[in-house]
Amino acid sequence: MPAFARNKLLWAALLLGSLVAGYGCWWLFTDRGSLFFGRDGTSFWTVTSFAEEPVEPHTLLLFDENQLVLDGPCGAQRWVYERDDDVIEISRPSGATLRCAVAPTPPIIDQFSAVRTTVTTLNIEGEHLKLLDEQGKPVLEAQRLAATSLENRTWHIESFQLDDALTSTSDVFDESAQVHITFIRGTLHGYAGCRYLVGMYKLDPEWILIDVQHHPAAYFCRQRNVELSEAILAALSASNILTREQDRIVLKDSENRIQAILTPWPTRPMP
Repeated sequence: MPAFARNKLLWAALLLGSLVAGYGCWWLFTDRGSLFFGRDGTSFWTVTSFAEEPVEPHTLLLFDENQLVLDGPCGAQRWVYERDDDVIEISRPSGATLRCAVAPTPPIIDQFSAVRTTVTTLNIEGEHLKLLDEQGKPVLEAQRLAATSLENRTWHIESFQLDDALTSTSDVFDESAQVHITFIRGTLHGYAGCRYLVGMYKLDPEWILIDVQHHPAAYFCRQRNVELSEAILAALSASNILTREQDRIVLKDSENRIQAILTPWPTRPMP
């Protein structure tokens, strides 16, 4: 075979290998927002112990149809799971978030890893949850968080400020777009059409301070959706006045201008 032909085959093989590797990394590690929070059902838990040992305050366990999240003070880890009655299989990571300048300490990493590698059974009695290993020993215990008028529930971002006008989400996003946010004990999670919303918030009955981290947009996003997600981040970050109107939340800025309106996202509790 001529040398130039061999070189073409070599380059084609390298290109194909790179594409396959890239797809594998995307599938395992990148944010695929349509899978997380609000798709079919959610439930929110505060972790009370790891292996019957005390846990860092404000560590959360969050479920959405086929993903679970452990969210600690400095970061979160997400995994895909499958459940059949009490049997649960946590298969592969689906993303991670770091919120601190210093990485989590080894005990926290070990605790999070133990959930991924040793849990085989999920047991719920009333408002108490246990994740057990194959010997029936508790790996993690948690207490369900009850929904309030704002927290521990998922909200649709029904409208937001865009080009100095309050704009309906349905007018600018595709019908199937995931545009929602969830407030849980000082942390927020959500999706803005093509990028995750992750951050912190402080709540005082009529005031709210929202600090949304800037996550890169998913590579498959259209430029217009990237711009829309930027506008949602800006609207949430500008909000500091919270008003409850029947079953919706109105977020306003310091000049009393509406930045966003939130309406309930139709989900059922699970598990």
